[in-house]
Amino acid sequence: MIDIILCCYNQEKYIEQALVSIYSQNFLDTANLIVADDSSSDKTLEIIKSIPSPAWINKVYLPHEKNMGLVQNYKRAFHVCKSEFIFILEGDDFWSSPEHLKQHVEFLRNNPDISMSMNKLTLQFVISGEENYSYWQEDCKEFKRWNLREQILANRLGNLSGCCFRGELIRKLPNRLFKIYFADWLLGIIMAEHGDIAILEESTSTYRIQPNGQWSGLSTEEQKKELIKCATVYDDFFKHKYRDFFSELSRSLGAELPPSIVRRVKQKIKRSLRKIWRIKCKTKQ
Repeated sequence: MIDIILCCYNQEKYIEQALVSIYSQNFLDTANLIVADDSSSDKTLEIIKSIPSPAWINKVYLPHEKNMGLVQNYKRAFHVCKSEFIFILEGDDFWSSPEHLKQHVEFLRNNPDISMSMNKLTLQFVISGEENYSYWQEDCKEFKRWNLREQILANRLGNLSGCCFRGELIRKLPNRLFKIYFADWLLGIIMAEHGDIAILEESTSTYRIQPNGQWSGLSTEEQKKELIKCATVYDDFFKHKYRDFFSELSRSLGAELPPSIVRRVKQKIKRSLRKIWRIKCKTKQ
């Protein structure tokens, strides 16, 4: 079985297309559709309930008494996922190919060393209506590997609606993760600790770029500042295990190293100097 998380909040304009793209999948197994509606105040949930689901879908509604916010909404959705693979579809996105589920499941089953898969995205700009493809232009055949360092330096996930996660890895997520704000970048880093990420060349999902989106609504300078801030928080989250990579990222963004890193470097230098001094003293004796 697979779990499909439909994560939505006030997306009545797009939710029907998202739902139909799920129901249109050419998938021969069964699936749980976990409706994680974060207490929408519009007709989002009403529309979801009004559209009959196919026989292979088992629909599960999560409670929606109050708005929880993105991170806590994902936490409760992940908590009920028990299947081998976990897919996510955000309410304003949609899967553009009926082979989306099948493609990811078959790929991960055939490549056990890969931690998760992400397909190349089709970007749809809401204001202009234009579409283009994300990521690489070079010929990478069927897929491109993306390792831990690369994921820290340049997030290639970009949108959770194009991802497939191994359920066993999602169930290993630490509770402290949900105490900070995170999205695809940090989740991808955690997955990359268990193996390379695969980015499939064929685009099977569409990501709507909203003018007021949490990320797309920011200016280039604002995005840069947000990345620097997140790098500091994420470096602390990993207990500085990947300090060199986060430092490399900060330098590439033209930022000074976070104060916490500077302090640790100074402390390390002091310890080394003291050690050298003790050795010299013993030698004199």
